[in-house]
Amino acid sequence: MTIKLSLQQQQTIECSADIYRIMRPVFMRRNRLQRCQECLWVIGVTSSGHVKFVELVALGTLNRVAANAGDVFRTALLKGISRLILVHNHPCGNSSPSFADRQFTDNMKKAGILLGIQLLDHIVLTESDYLSFADEGLL
Repeated sequence: MTIKLSLQQQQTIECSADIYRIMRPVFMRRNRLQRCQECLWVIGVTSSGHVKFVELVALGTLNRVAANAGDVFRTALLKGISRLILVHNHPCGNSSPSFADRQFTDNMKKAGILLGIQLLDHIVLTESDYLSFADEGLL
């Protein structure tokens, strides 16, 4: 499902804080019950850093969301985008990535290399905080 962004949200991404500023309102649009399930979004970014799309690619449970490379890279391939950012939420309020989060990110990075699509970052967000894999040296 493609997420409609305001003009302000269709900005140039220069750092992880920019991603959080875009995605927190998207996440907070969901009602409280919906925010209790993990979701995975993909942000397509142009070579100049402009947000081209935000796509909700998977809905999960309270503590897990599952997606495969086809889910993650489909829209980028169709739209000719060569740079992606992954974003998913942790309903528990703890932005620390799990082992499964790290493994998934590593797998998507490898898949992106094969497809010629660069994974720029993976953001784990909560209602009040976020963690950037790129900032933490985990990517």
